[in-house]
Amino acid sequence: MPKSVDYSKSMIYKICCKDCNIKKIFIGGTTSIYSRKSKHKKECEDPENERYNDYLNRYIRENGGFKNFNCLVIEHFKDCIDKQDLNNRVYEKQKEHKATLHLNLHEQDADTAGDVDPDNQAPTIYIDKYMLDIFDEAIEKKSMMKPQTKYQKEQHDLLLKFHEKLNTIFKINNVI
Repeated sequence: MPKSVDYSKSMIYKICCKDCNIKKIFIGGTTSIYSRKSKHKKECEDPENERYNDYLNRYIRENGGFKNFNCLVIEHFKDCIDKQDLNNRVYEKQKEHKATLHLNLHEQDADTAGDVDPDNQAPTIYIDKYMLDIFDEAIEKKSMMKPQTKYQKEQHDLLLKFHEKLNTIFKINNVI
């Protein structure tokens, strides 16, 4: 029987590099920062882990490894009711802190990917071909699951919109 989760212990955390010149951050939510940090570390350092090649983990390894990153609680969310409530709060914090090291895609990402830089008139691509493959997998998995909530539907629609825009950008630039 699954153990029940006490969402009144929820907290929002961020993973950021100790080197202040490395700006990208990850924002997540948990009810146990110690076990969550341990899980992130294992995902990052164990090549056998299925999440080893996720964008966050590759970024961490490329910037000094997990020992060069902090995992900091930025908010205790004691009024949290359930997992959906926690996910909604994480989403708000990701937008507020302009977090970019997660796979949840938000409207600002989908609307700005491929924007033209006025200085060089070239599309700005924030992601590589490997990430496009990850989006293909995510869309395939999400297509098999019917979104249950308004939040999940919004996330699914944004994922599809972002993926379509990326495909167009990569085709224009002969990346795929």
